[in-house]
Amino acid sequence: MPGKNRYPPEFGRTARAALLAGLMFALTAGADAPGPATGPMGQASGSIPGGSANAAQSGSEQPRAEPDPAAMRRGRILFLQCTACHSLKQGEEHKVGPNLHRVIGAPAAHKPGYVYTDSLKESGIVWSRQNLSRFLADPYDLVPGTSMVFIGIQRGADRAALIAYLEQATR
Repeated sequence: MPGKNRYPPEFGRTARAALLAGLMFALTAGADAPGPATGPMGQASGSIPGGSANAAQSGSEQPRAEPDPAAMRRGRILFLQCTACHSLKQGEEHKVGPNLHRVIGAPAAHKPGYVYTDSLKESGIVWSRQNLSRFLADPYDLVPGTSMVFIGIQRGADRAALIAYLEQATR
């Protein structure tokens, strides 16, 4: 039949999400040139976000630096692959994944109205920058049994840019 769609509606949403994720991967692959050795968040070894390396030794809290505009643009572009499953703004509906408003600093599986896996509920994780970076690098390594279908972001600088964007966009 010429006018009948042979595929269920879910197929179209899944196909669009896969196409968008593939497109974003293709656009972002190889965007970072290899550079100096970096830590788990993509910062140069010994650096502390928003302060100098000896700020922790002095005991004084350094004010957080304004986010790098280039990193914020990169984070926004990287988040495009997440939009098929996650929303960011307060009051927006959950999608396939939970709404991420104010996720940084919150315990895992804390959003009411979203059905989380038992493994995530029992993980005891608090979504710090470090834990988010570990999860974004390999969700199944940090939380075995998670239902998040995501291959991970290998580059530390990309994870740091995405997390910086999330910090700003989910306040």
